Amino acid sequence: MSSNGEPKKILIVSQYFFSSSEKNYEVKETIEKLAEQGHSISVIARKNSSDTPLEIKNTTFYYIDQENFSSGSEWSYVFQNISFMWKAIKIGSAIEGNFDMVIATIPTDFAAIAADIVAGKKGAKLYLDIKENWVESAVAAKFINSGSPIYKAAIMLEKYINKRGEKFSI
Repeated sequence: MSSNGEPKKILIVSQYFFSSSEKNYEVKETIEKLAEQGHSISVIARKNSSDTPLEIKNTTFYYIDQENFSSGSEWSYVFQNISFMWKAIKIGSAIEGNFDMVIATIPTDFAAIAADIVAGKKGAKLYLDIKENWVESAVAAKFINSGSPIYKAAIMLEKYINKRGEKFSI
């Protein structure tokens, strides 16, 4: 609840969420906990064609259909993330009304950029729920190469976004 005891209107942006992802980062548990506290939750999340939509009390889901990234070049990986980011910005901007807070679940930093832009448009404070370092995860998964121009740009992006919002954990 907010400091005055009123429920908050919260937007959560999460690119990696469903069980079809290798990791679910406990986003569902965060949503359930916030909803139990009486908050009104909106969620922008990636959904694969095999995922079953969720229903959680006090929660509205906005899904971006996007299959898991499995192979390809660094650029195709980056473009998939940018695609999610643009779609999340479009959806978040179209949701009626303002939010009290916007939470970005990291990874990815592109979800955080989308959340940052929507928070600015909706008069909300940005919070970062950092589950793991996106750049290092992408390198470990061999989606991007350490030392490449994409890696260097991603490090700069990560430093920027980590300064933009307060850290959030439930």
